[in-house]
Amino acid sequence: MKKLLLVLWLLVTTQASAVPPDKVAAYLQKTSVNVKSDRSQGSGSIILRKIDGDETAFVITAAHVVDGLRTVNTIIDQNGRDKKVVSYRDASVLQERIENGQTVGEVRVSCRVVAVTYKNDIAILQVRWPGLYQEGIEFDISGSIPTIGTSLFHCGSPGGQDIGFNSLTNGIMSATGRMIDMGTGARQYDQITCPSLPGS
Repeated sequence: MKKLLLVLWLLVTTQASAVPPDKVAAYLQKTSVNVKSDRSQGSGSIILRKIDGDETAFVITAAHVVDGLRTVNTIIDQNGRDKKVVSYRDASVLQERIENGQTVGEVRVSCRVVAVTYKNDIAILQVRWPGLYQEGIEFDISGSIPTIGTSLFHCGSPGGQDIGFNSLTNGIMSATGRMIDMGTGARQYDQITCPSLPGS
């Protein structure tokens, strides 16, 4: 879920002018969901986009969360060669509903897996219920990196549905551009102090 941490700090920096500081926590919880597949679950963030004039909701999550939904079949193409075809079954996305500080229920919806990149551990899901979500995250594509000391928020579901939805933590940008080699070549990471637990 390292990539989702990146998504969330992008969200806060982008939405700073649109969301008053005292509303950020509620905003993050409205735009965060829990994603479930056969063998795993994790956090996701809602993205809204217009497609053919209609508001369409997507969810960005980690590729390893939906990997258990992956099926690989071999077919024979028109030239008689074997060709592998990858497909995914639907994922379930859940969002808790809270009224006056109390959980009153949850909404579960099916999502189609539309894109997966294992290299970056990111998956994009399309929500099959039109009009369900009214708010989503936005990305900061300016290329600017928050300076060290910038306030950040992290919203996710540590342990998934078994523990609870959308806990919120805060912290700061601690360092940028750290080069770390995890055995597959050095990659660049940013360091933050927002606590994050597995599945969050």
